[in-house]
Amino acid sequence: MDRKRAAVLSFLILLIFLFGIAYQGSAEEKVLKPCYEGEELAKVKEWEKAWVGKRIDSATVDQVKDLLPPAIYQLMKDTKTWGEHWFEIVPYRPLPYTPGKIKYTKEGNCRIGPNDELIGWAAGVPFPEPKSGLEIAWNFESWSHSDGFFNSAVGYTVDGKIKYDRKLAFAVKSLHWAGRCDVPPTPEFPDNTKGILRASWLESSEPTEVKGQTILQYCYKDRNKQDDSWVWIPSLRKIRHISTAQRTNIEGGSDIATDDDYGRNMIPANFTYKYLGRKEVLLARHQDIGVLKRPEGDCMYSGMQKEKVNTYVVEGANKNPSYPYSKFIWYVDPELWHIVTAEKFDRQGKLLKVIEYCLDVRPSYQGLQDTYYITVTCLDVQRVHSTVSTLPEINLGQEFPLSLFTVNQLQRLGR
Repeated sequence: MDRKRAAVLSFLILLIFLFGIAYQGSAEEKVLKPCYEGEELAKVKEWEKAWVGKRIDSATVDQVKDLLPPAIYQLMKDTKTWGEHWFEIVPYRPLPYTPGKIKYTKEGNCRIGPNDELIGWAAGVPFPEPKSGLEIAWNFESWSHSDGFFNSAVGYTVDGKIKYDRKLAFAVKSLHWAGRCDVPPTPEFPDNTKGILRASWLESSEPTEVKGQTILQYCYKDRNKQDDSWVWIPSLRKIRHISTAQRTNIEGGSDIATDDDYGRNMIPANFTYKYLGRKEVLLARHQDIGVLKRPEGDCMYSGMQKEKVNTYVVEGANKNPSYPYSKFIWYVDPELWHIVTAEKFDRQGKLLKVIEYCLDVRPSYQGLQDTYYITVTCLDVQRVHSTVSTLPEINLGQEFPLSLFTVNQLQRLGR
């Protein structure tokens, strides 16, 4: 009898142990959720049986109108202004989560402070299940950018009326000093006395008048503190400090202002937000850059490979009434927390800009996989003008010396 009881007890202990492992794994998986699971994923896969592989153009776009941001739909329908464009529907695939993102998200205990500041954040996603537009904005702002990256971009400013391209080329090095997830040291460099969140170094090589122009930018851990930017101007052989007021000026002859970078590169507490709910949208998240097509003078790419994603939709406005955009609408990827499409409106409430990204999964630090954008399209819909660029070279999980991101380094350019 004792032997039988011992066997039963051992069996129960084994069940408890196995249940504990299963529960722990399940809990970890739910820290950062894929876009679709269970029945929702089954419904998407059923929908894909009829749609995957279809090319969507102006003649067929009405069939997927409800799966597009209104501005994208209008651009595709207005072929007289913008020409004919198409994209292909591809299967939904979840984006990868790095171990560090999972770890720091799981350990996080974040909250919003009285001045809309983020409290208790070290790294990872502060609000994996956000309940407000401000929490979604902080999720985006906390994106780790693979802790450090290098990219080389080639693009064009395009006049869609006269069908003219003007080449742009620049390279970017960026490094997170805090909020680091996977590349040591994590979550922050020691002795970060200036409280820098991330620093970036952008050097232009085309067009000719901005060749050699280099911008150094600091974003601070205290996101209520304004960013600092300095620019080396070769023609003047001088360094200029860029004021906060200049953040809405366009960069290097493009249509993109500093506050437009990554869809939104602004201080979250400077804005008010309204969470508009979830919306299924077709987004390019696993884009083969080789299939993109754009004839000279065309303001947009054809050949995007778009999959169904259940986005978060957020409307926002600057607290300063003189800000050039009266409002913006974001479509935020719930796995990456990246603003994949943004619509921006002028002071009179008319649509001014549409910004759209293509993303792809790339190798990162020590064989990890991470996601980054590989194209950007910024359309000025009122001028029929755009800036388009591709990133043929992207290196994620990069390590740079901190001394690179200093004003002293800018000064060396003049020697």
